[in-house]
Amino acid sequence: MINNTDAEPLRPDNSRDPVNPVQPKSPVDAIEADRFSDMMKKNKDMEASAEADQGAEGEISPAELQAQIREGMFKTGFQKAIERAREMTKEMKQ
Repeated sequence: MINNTDAEPLRPDNSRDPVNPVQPKSPVDAIEADRFSDMMKKNKDMEASAEADQGAEGEISPAELQAQIREGMFKTGFQKAIERAREMTKEMKQ
């Protein structure tokens, strides 16, 4: 039998804070950031070469498709944010 009542009544748990406090992180050095960036580029290059070896001509692997979609969504969102910022500056000037 399906109905809108819960099988067991919910008990509120007010003993803990719903959001855990965020611990501060140490600042990132420029050298560490460059090293991490280089590692990410190498990893992406290795994945791309491995996928190119496996894929046939004209086919896109699911990972490549996902990367293209993610990049397109980022670019679209970024362009919308820039346009909104331009609108806000125009409004502030007026």
